[in-house]
Amino acid sequence: MTTYVALLRAVNVGGAKVSMTALREIALRQGWTNVSTYINSGNLLFDSLDGPIRAADLVSSGIEAAIDRHVAVVVRTPDQLAATLERSRELFAHDDDKHVAIAFLDRPVQPASLGQYDLERYVVDGAQVHLLYPTGLGNSKLTTPLIEKKLDAVATTRGRKTVMALVARASKQA
Repeated sequence: MTTYVALLRAVNVGGAKVSMTALREIALRQGWTNVSTYINSGNLLFDSLDGPIRAADLVSSGIEAAIDRHVAVVVRTPDQLAATLERSRELFAHDDDKHVAIAFLDRPVQPASLGQYDLERYVVDGAQVHLLYPTGLGNSKLTTPLIEKKLDAVATTRGRKTVMALVARASKQA
């Protein structure tokens, strides 16, 4: 069994409405174990024999069957999340966690320009984009839909504090 964290794109924060109870039920129907969710923004932890791509497809199709709407899902192992978190800390070592986010991509991409922004900074790094929003994400033009469009990849973004919590929870489970 492998421990995974499924990161759902745009649920309960400006997107599809998916209860965490329903999300856990979708995972349990797959026969997965140690199923739990973290906060209401679509973070599912579970153990499975399925590979990460299959697990993402099963979560996505389960949600679509439940709410009749497609929701993209990106899956990572605890080790992958921890490595991404460490890289984020290297890139933005002196920045407050509340101003740093990570966009998780459904596949690795080549480094590319996402454009120039007043204060925001970013680093395209394989299957992640590390983001710094010194004045907050709310008014930024460097959004998840823009990242998806520029990189031609599915993305779902989490704040560094959320990623820290997911790493802690998933590491206990693994």
